[in-house]
Amino acid sequence: MFFFKMFSKKEAAPVLSSLQSMISSRPERPRLGRYLSKGVGDLYQGKYDPHFFTGLGAALWVTEDYTAQPELALNALRQYVNYFFA
Repeated sequence: MFFFKMFSKKEAAPVLSSLQSMISSRPERPRLGRYLSKGVGDLYQGKYDPHFFTGLGAALWVTEDYTAQPELALNALRQYVNYFFA
């Protein structure tokens, strides 16, 4: 619940702070994906923007495939969250 309250405020810094610790943890990365998917779904208001979904997929792909470079994964998440909240 805490994550979704932060996410609904559309403030990137606290959202990214909560996701950062999940990037390096194999068991936590699926939870990271679920949180973001649910957050995007909950805030999606029907104005179709394909980048909301393709960008999310790309950011999650980076977090999964570049686990040895957590700063790269965090940057991908930062770019996505900033885009989505804009």
